[in-house]
Amino acid sequence: MDTTTVLEIIKKLDSHIKAIAEEYKDVDTDPDQNVPMDPSYWITVGKEMALTDLRDHLQSFIEGQLNGAENNTGE
Repeated sequence: MDTTTVLEIIKKLDSHIKAIAEEYKDVDTDPDQNVPMDPSYWITVGKEMALTDLRDHLQSFIEGQLNGAENNTGE
């Protein structure tokens, strides 16, 4: 996979992560425990975490490619 494709995937993931975060920014919480009462909140948080992990993994691929290129040029 080339870096241009990976960067495009990362952009799409960032967009999805932002949209998911918007879904639960105003969630109702239990006043006694300050925990979200709706179980779907936790599903949404899990989606965000999974996409964030994938994005970070792909970002590490890009960083590895950059480091390899720098090592090959002797800089």
